[in-house]
Formats: sequence, structure tokens, C-alpha cells
Amino acid sequence: MPPKKRVKRKAVASQQSPASRRAIHFPDEIVDYILSFLDLDDYVTPRNSSRVCRAWSAIARPYVFRTVCIRDEAQATEFLIYLMKHSIVRRWVQTLRIVEPRGDFWILWRTADFVNMVKSLKSLSALSIEDADIDLGDTDRRVLGKRKPLPGLPGVRKIFFKRCSSREESVIRFLEWFPNVQSVSLDLTECPYRLNHQNIHLQPPSASPKVGPPLVSLTISHLSPRIQPSLLPASLQSLRHLYLDLDLYDICGHTALRFVLAHIGASLQTLHLALLPSGMDHWIGLDALLDEWDANHLTGLREVALSMHAGDSLATRFLEKLRNLSIEVLIVKISFDFLSNLPRGSLDVVFQPPAFQDLKACRFVYVGKVAPQLARKRLYEAMPSLQEKNFAVQFRKERLVKGCNELNDLLRISRSLDEQDRLSVLRDMVAETPVMAFWVREVRIREPRRILSPKATRSRPAASDFWCLWTTPANVQFMESLKNLRTLVFARVDRMILGRFKPEVESALARSLPRITTVTEIVLDDCLIPSQLFSPFVRCLPSLTSLSFIGSTVADQASSANMQQTYGSLPRLRELSIDDESQGHFTFSRSAAAFLTSHTLKGVQSLSISLSIHRGQSHHDAILGIKTFLDLTWDSLRDLDIELHCIQAVDEEIELMLSEWDPMKMASLRRVQLKSETTHRDLYSWIAFVQALLSKMKVLSIEEVSLRISFDFLRDFKPESFCDFNEAIASSGYSSLRVLRFAYGGQLASKKIRDRIHQVLPSLEEKGIILDFKKFAKDSSMRP
Repeated sequence: MPPKKRVKRKAVASQQSPASRRAIHFPDEIVDYILSFLDLDDYVTPRNSSRVCRAWSAIARPYVFRTVCIRDEAQATEFLIYLMKHSIVRRWVQTLRIVEPRGDFWILWRTADFVNMVKSLKSLSALSIEDADIDLGDTDRRVLGKRKPLPGLPGVRKIFFKRCSSREESVIRFLEWFPNVQSVSLDLTECPYRLNHQNIHLQPPSASPKVGPPLVSLTISHLSPRIQPSLLPASLQSLRHLYLDLDLYDICGHTALRFVLAHIGASLQTLHLALLPSGMDHWIGLDALLDEWDANHLTGLREVALSMHAGDSLATRFLEKLRNLSIEVLIVKISFDFLSNLPRGSLDVVFQPPAFQDLKACRFVYVGKVAPQLARKRLYEAMPSLQEKNFAVQFRKERLVKGCNELNDLLRISRSLDEQDRLSVLRDMVAETPVMAFWVREVRIREPRRILSPKATRSRPAASDFWCLWTTPANVQFMESLKNLRTLVFARVDRMILGRFKPEVESALARSLPRITTVTEIVLDDCLIPSQLFSPFVRCLPSLTSLSFIGSTVADQASSANMQQTYGSLPRLRELSIDDESQGHFTFSRSAAAFLTSHTLKGVQSLSISLSIHRGQSHHDAILGIKTFLDLTWDSLRDLDIELHCIQAVDEEIELMLSEWDPMKMASLRRVQLKSETTHRDLYSWIAFVQALLSKMKVLSIEEVSLRISFDFLRDFKPESFCDFNEAIASSGYSSLRVLRFAYGGQLASKKIRDRIHQVLPSLEEKGIILDFKKFAKDSSMRP
């Protein structure tokens, strides 16, 4: 090849090489739109999605850090260290979320690391507090009265309270600290002062002065705080967007609605109103409010959205007040289940001329069981004046849209089947939106009703709706179509609801249940089910690996000889959980030996037991139940979790039970968790029980031991508390033990507890066993 051609080919090849070719760049707006579909989690570390390439990472990393979630002081400290190492991240964080703070919210709020972390965020513009109790206590009020932990944050424009418990004093505090806030969203689930709602008007007003930031947007959902003694009227006069979703049964909802409507001004552009519960003929006080309210000063209002029930006189009168305004877009979400709920001409008074002369679009969203064509026809019959208008009228039935707020509510409904009618509704929803078949992961059957029949007598009881869920071909086909269904939960199902057992029902279950191949877990919550009726669910679900019993009993009404053994096969469970706290005695295990055979328990790898040991007959039943489980052979058991809620004494019966137990029946055991939920007077009995149990387990190859204990004084945790356990470690016992996890809940400092643990168990350091110490709040749970 001539030299010139060779040089030319190399030049062309170098231009086509990915290493030398420039990367294709998209506009930042397009990349931002693509990244908005990412499912952002609560971690502050960059994800693999920002490591595709350097050009992609440069745009993705700022988006990843736009929202940061903090749960406790440890995460605040960790993120502060991260900010010190990577100072550029301080300019990326725009929203700070405080989600389910562990312990007292105000303790986290005034810690030094949290304050320094927030002050370092240069571009912080939004603060979101979620699932938190932010009610000010006496101690918090005194501390915060002396100093303001977060002064001077003029950049914060938006504050969100989502599913919080608070009163107006806490809201005032935040508005004082962030004087430039423009958007406030209040979604409160509980207000402490409502416990004394009868004397609400007699309570003295808050000592804090009123605040008046120039608000642009205000959202109040569910319960409303007493905003009248908190905000100045000037804050509402500058509103442009107002969203009210109030509970009218709450007295503060009346007060908030009265205060807001009285002080909104001409700058308001968007008004969304949902008064729940709707459908009332009249409301005392609100009818007079609408009579006195003058809406003509809302000259800037352009968009109105209203949620109402058919026949809601309050919503109808509210629309009548807006007839003469220059509204351009009107959205009405109306719900009814029968055509008779919406009489002909009932809403025509709202749209009769000259009402809504500037209206350009009117949208009706229907919610209910009536077919869309019939609902649309009835709406035109209820408002014949609509046909005379020259604006566009749109109608649609509310459907599922992925990502909308209604989706979560409908999914919560779809995860809980209470009766046959609910199953029909869910089946229709899946038929309209087939993708929902991939969303449902758990089905709850709670208190299935009995089908009453005029032929039902004492000798011939009525049939149960429970069996229709599993024997009707249409229902079985629907359950089979739920592709990701994993868990079945039976709540409050007993023999009276199930009715008399019939052999044909058992045969029908044996034919239908094997078709449901995705279910791996069954949970019984407060149930009393005969083993003859529950056996098909255990034997016929092919993928069943987990059973959980919460205060439930599988009663032995018939011997195993009378039970059919021709269908299905005994499962090989991997997880078994028993919570018998509410029963007061270990009732389940008395029938477990006959119901769950050794073949069923042979593959169990995780066993969790939670119970209370009281004195009296229940004490004997509990000991007998524990002994029944200890006598079984657990060949594959790896994790054992025992939680005691009450143990009043370690008597001779408990000592005899543990002395006769052969721990080699759990030869594969590797991890043990022992939790204490007892009171102060039962603490010594729990320690004695744990010592006796750990002394027997010293011959096993246990790698991890976890202890969870709560006390408030060092004298409750004496050096001789675990002397037997310490001697077992010092000798040849626990040769495979690597980690001791100690979780403490109490008021003592962590350093004191660490020192006391080393005094109680000096053999840990001698044997090189790692001590993993953790302090937890008393209402939290320890995870391995």
C-alpha cells in the first residue's frame, strides 16, 4: 500500500475511534427529564447510574444529590464529613428531608453536627419533615427559647410537613427561623391538643407572636393546626396558589376554612378545594360562613378545582359564589355510585347564564361504580345549561395513571381484601389496567363476612364468604393472574366465620390452590382455625416457604387419621415465626406437634418466637409449649430469635425443661438473638433465663449472639449478671463465636454501658470476640 494511502487510512481510523471521538452531548433539560424517572432512594452516596461515563456522571451526580435524607444524628455526622471532603456537593443539595427521626425530633434539630451540616448547604431551598412528631415539649421549649439553632437561612423557600404530629407552636417556630419561606405544606395526621377538643376555645393562645411571611403557596391536608393565632392576615393576602383538603368533622377545619376565605386576596390564581367528608346536606357554621363570604374581590382567580359528592349542598353553594368571577378553567371531581344520587337539574343553577362567562374549559372527573357512558349522560341531565355554553366540556372517569397520588391509595385498597365485593372491585381494576397484576404483592383477608341466607338455621348454618375466594373459578383465575403475589394474610378468621366444614370444600381447595404458584408466605393474625381446614393451604401451595402466627391457634378438631392425606404434599418451610404475646400463653405450640410434622420443620432455617410467661395455668401452658418446640429436631436451623415480653420467675419447671433439653437437636445453629421487652421487675428473671439457655448452647458452633436489653440504672446490670456465660466463653465453650451484638435501650450514656459490658464479660477481649454495641430507642427494633 502506498505511504499516502496508509497515512490517510490511519487518519480516518483515528477519527472513528471511540477514544478520540467526542462524546455526544444532550441538552441539560433533556437529561434532567430522563433522570426524573429514576427511583431515588434515601441514601446520600452516588449510585451506579451516575457512573456510566464521565460526561453522564457530570450531569447525573448533581441530580442525585438534589435531595438528601437524614434520619438521625449519625447520618448527619456522616454527611457532614462527606461535605468536608467534597465541598462541591454543598452547591448541589436543594432539598433536605428529615424522615422518621429516631428518638426526639428536637434533639436531632439542635445537635451541633446537624446545625453545621445545614448551614453548609449553600443552595438549600426546601425542607421536608416526614413521619415525625414535632410537638414541642417543656424541655424543648426552654432550650429553644434561649437560642435559635438555625438562624439566618434566607435561601429556604419551601417547607413541607408530611404525615406529622404537631401543633401551631411548632409551625410558628419554623416560620420564624425561615423568614423568606414562600410555600408551606401541612399534612398532619395528629394534633396533640385534640385530646381536649371540647375545651379548645378555652385554651390560652400561644405566647409566641404571630408571623407573616409573604406566602405564595399554602397547602393544608387532613387535620389543620390552629393557623389563626399563628399567621398574620398579610401572609394570606399574597397567596397565588391555595390547596385545601380539610376534614370538616374536625373543629379546626372549620376555623381554618373561615380564616383563609376571609383573608385571601386578589393575587390568588389557583384554588383547589376538597372538603371531606362531603355529601352532607348542611354544616352548622359553614352555611352561615358562605352566606357572609364575598368572593367578588378574587379578581385574579383563573383556575378552580373542586372535589364533591353528588348532593353536596356546601360544594354547590361554593360554586355559586364563584359564578361572577373571571375563571378560565374549572375542574369538578364528582362521585356517586347510583344515578339516583344525582337528580336531573340538581346542578343546573350553577351554570345558568350569566355564570362563568370567561370560562374556556370545564373538566368533569367521575368517581364511582356507574358506567362512564351513563355517568356522562346523567351529568348533562343534571346540568342542561352546559349545552348552551361555548366553552369546551371534557369528561373522563378516574383511572389509574402510574405516578399519580391516587395510585398509592388504590394500591393500598388492592392489598386488603375484606369481603367478596372488594375482590370484585379489585378484579375490575386489574381488568382496566392489566399492569396492576404485577403490582399486588400481598393480599389481606380480614374478617370475611358470612353469607346470610333465609334457610340458615342452627342445624344448618350459613356458608362463609371466605371459601368463595378460593373455590369460585373466576376468583381462582384472578388470584392466579397476580404475577408477583407473595403473601397471604388472614386476619380475625375463626370457626364461627368459616362455618361448618364440608368435605367438598376441602376437595375444591385441593384442586384450586396448586394453581397459585407465586405465594411463598402465609400470615395468621388473631385467628382460630381448625387444622382440618387450614391443612389444604399448607399442603397445596407449591411454593410455600414461610409461616407466621400472630396470636393465632390451629386447633385440633380432628385427628390426623381422619384428615385427607391424598392431596398435595407437606411443605419444606424455611421460616417460621410465632408471636403469642396477646394470648398470654403459648397456645399455638400445643397443636404444632400434631399439625407441623418433623418433615415440615426439617428445612426451617429461621425460627422466631415471641411470648410471655405468666404465673398460674398459663405459665404451665407456656412452658409446655416451649418444651414441645425444643424437643423437635431442627436439622437446618441457622437463626433463632426469642423475644420475651414477660417472665415473672425462673422456677423449677423452667430449670427442668432446660436441663432435659438436648441442644444438639439444633446442631446447625449459627446465630442467636435474645430480646427483652420485660419491665424492670422482670429483668432479673429474663437474665436468669438467658444465662440458663446460653449455658446449654455452649456446645454449638454459634458464630453470633445478639442481646437486646433495656434498663436505666447500672445496678440493674451487675458484673455477676452473665457470670455463667462468661465462664462458658473463657472455657472451651463457644469456640466459633466471633461477634457479640449488644443493643441497649435506656437513659445511660453509651460509654458507661460499654465499660460495664467489659466488666461483665471480660472473656470477650481475651478470646478476641468483637463487641458490636448499639444504642436504640425503646420503640425501635433490632435488626441483625
